Parts: sequence; C-alpha cells; structure tokens
Amino acid sequence: MPPPSSSKIKRVSITPTPGLVVKVRRTDGRGPAKVFLNIAYDAHVPRPPSVSPDTVKAALTGGPSGTYSVPLIVSDARNARDKAGAESTVVDVVFSPDIGTWMKDADFQRFIIELSLQRVEERHNMKFDRDTLAFPNIRSKGPLEARDVLLPSTDGGDVSATSSKLLIEEVPSASTVRTPKWRWTQDADSGALQIVVDVPALTRALYAQTALDLEPRRLLLETTGLYALDVSLDTLPRAINVDSASAEWRVGAGQLVISV
Repeated sequence: MPPPSSSKIKRVSITPTPGLVVKVRRTDGRGPAKVFLNIAYDAHVPRPPSVSPDTVKAALTGGPSGTYSVPLIVSDARNARDKAGAESTVVDVVFSPDIGTWMKDADFQRFIIELSLQRVEERHNMKFDRDTLAFPNIRSKGPLEARDVLLPSTDGGDVSATSSKLLIEEVPSASTVRTPKWRWTQDADSGALQIVVDVPALTRALYAQTALDLEPRRLLLETTGLYALDVSLDTLPRAINVDSASAEWRVGAGQLVISV
C-alpha cells in the first residue's frame, strides 16, 4: 500500500503564542461539561488566503460563495481543572499570526471562533452549546507546550482558498501509539478473504507516514506516532498470496481493508 507522496509535507516543532481563551459547555454527555479552547498562533502555520470583508460575511452566512479555508492545528484534548476545582477539558487551536492581526475585526473574530468550535467538534467528537460561550480574561488556559506537527510546504506563499481542512495535523506523541483492532472475514461463496484494520484516527497527512508490510502469515502496520501492529495471520484458513493482495483506506469508515 504505497502512501501518497509526502514530498510536500514537512515535520516541524512549534511553540504557540497565546491569543485568547473561549469557554463553552459541551452537550454530548461524554467527559467534563466545561471546555476551554486556547486560540493561539505560530509562524510555522501557513498563512490563509488574503481576506476581504465580503469573503468573511459570505462564510459567516453560509451563502453559495461562502467558502474560505483557514489552515489550523487542533491539538489533542487534555484534562484540567477550573478555578473552582471542577474537571474540564482544554484544546489548543493554532493559527498563523496573521489571524491574530485580522481578529481585530469583530466579524472575522466571530468567524474564527466558530471555525475553532467546529473543528474541535469534528476532531474530538464533541457537541457544543453556542449559547454558553464565554471569554475568560486570560490569554491561555494552562501552558502552551511545544509540539511536533506535519505541515504542507508552501514555499512562503498563501495557502489556496480551496485547501482541505485536513491541511495540518499534529503528530501524536509516542505515548499515544496504540495497537489497532483487526479482524478477518471470508466470503461464503467465493472464499475471498478480507482483513479489516480499524484506524479511526488516521488522517491524510498521517497516511503519508504509514507503512504496510504483508507476508504470507504476518501483517505489519505502522503509522508514525499513532499505530503499531505486528500480528500473526495463522488463524486465517490459508496463507496469503502477497502478489495479488490489495489494500484500500476507507476514510469514512476509518478502516484499512486488505483484500487477499
């Protein structure tokens, strides 16, 4: 399974500069109800396309021309406590420093806050109550630590307005490496075998850092800093014909399917 070319992806270390904090309550019932978003900045994050008031207004209203992609990084969620000692969750959302300058415009600030909420909801499977938004008088909730991220090489230019929202991915730390679940199935009529590996956290950027090695009786899968799997396939009814095997990453299902 050769991954996409990673020639346009680079790994860098960033140390975000704090900007503002957004406090919101989650309504999905999973984890602490109170969530803090640290909106922060780092010069390594690519610049967004040049912005105009009309572009921002269109994006805010969701009109037919309301498409405006802004590169950002959503960190892993981490546990914290508020001033009263109650449990809460903290997530960093990191933008280009240009965003901090443009945030002086009230409409653009509202756009960036809503974008941050949406991206955190998507990545961490959360649901927020926008009516509970608050803005504590602090620049960050807890320290903003250095971390490694995967960034696109832009040669110093702007990022296209049609760029994917998955443009930037944080590299998970070594402590988050996990062993994915896997299983095999066999078609009752044709006898065809499929090996299914669950990889829900795999992203397009990390896919470029994924290696798959298939042997007649062994499967090895490694995604840098995320997944590591090395299993015997002796439970399969027959040895695998490696030459005829194929692999498909089913993004929506979060699965790697190997047909053998």
